[in-house]
Amino acid sequence: ELCIDKVTIYSNLKTACKEKCEKRSCCFQSDPFYSCYDLEKDWCDEYKACSVVGYNFYRDEVVKDFDDDDSNSNSASGPGSIVQYPSGNTGYATRLEDACSESSLKTVDGLQECHNKCQTHLCCFTTDPKLAGQNCAGLIPAGCSAYEPCKKLVFPPAGTEPAVSPTALLTQEETEKRVYDACYFGNDPTRVTEKLVTNCHAVCAERLCCFSDYSLQSSCRATLGDDECDLFSLCEQLITENGVASDVLDVEENEFGVDELCIDKVTIYSNLKTACKEKCEKRSCCFQSDPFYSCYDLEKDWCDEYKACSVVGYNFYRDEVVKDFDDDDSNSNSASGPGSIVQYPSGNTGYATRLEDACSESSLKTVDGLQECHNKCQT
Repeated sequence: ELCIDKVTIYSNLKTACKEKCEKRSCCFQSDPFYSCYDLEKDWCDEYKACSVVGYNFYRDEVVKDFDDDDSNSNSASGPGSIVQYPSGNTGYATRLEDACSESSLKTVDGLQECHNKCQTHLCCFTTDPKLAGQNCAGLIPAGCSAYEPCKKLVFPPAGTEPAVSPTALLTQEETEKRVYDACYFGNDPTRVTEKLVTNCHAVCAERLCCFSDYSLQSSCRATLGDDECDLFSLCEQLITENGVASDVLDVEENEFGVDELCIDKVTIYSNLKTACKEKCEKRSCCFQSDPFYSCYDLEKDWCDEYKACSVVGYNFYRDEVVKDFDDDDSNSNSASGPGSIVQYPSGNTGYATRLEDACSESSLKTVDGLQECHNKCQT
């Protein structure tokens, strides 16, 4: 959707495409020594559209030379082979060192940048006995050597001790509380200090693998299970642009789906509840209790995509009153079936007022006003 031919026309689209492609930057390294293409081909191929902004897989250009040259002992010889490549990409090596330096890892932005570059190679540094089967150091020794700076991402920072060790005999409640105490940023940006980020990283380091892309070998969620990974859910804010509990919550629709935000834990985390509500408001007409203002019958499938909003009290009127409407044959204003002209009595003056306000002349002179009016009217 972002990386299309029109990037040559619209500079902001080109910028957005490049930012998206940077999330899998290792796929596009021209030096096979740093490329993760062979390790995670399917994952990388999902981003092949990045070629429109000059992001290409090294295999598209040089794989034939590598595969045809039998004398090249460092080439990839086939599936399951021990992949060895010559080094030489000092530019990328420097950027990797910088992204995962101690000073960089004291900031959320630095942790995110390091993780974006490293998530395919976290399997190189697995020491937890539970994850022994996922260690890939023997499979790609040269790659693991090249990505040595990433080791700092999954080991507690120097001078700290992990508040939660994978081998510690803690109850689930104790583990979740320690993560919460170390990592909860709240809505006060002044709390996001280097000390807080460092302490949170110390707690989370050995379980950041829970939040790598599920399709990657480095993801440990399938091995550890959702129950254990969910104890560390607040750690996700360290390595994603819009973690569940960030300092200034600004969740973008294409980053988190409603099913990821509107979960049972909204009763525990107020900022998660706020994010869920903000998400649900984007389809507010689906949840109007007065059928006269509801768009549920008009756009049922579209509304049903947001059924998870019920956890914060956003319900479809049909869930509660449709039976009364359908059973009462004397109700000439009910929906009589597919294709019927839906007519309902009015009465929700509160929503009518909000709709008037959102689409008033003064409101439509502002971007926020236009967005609010559009959210209510788009159906």
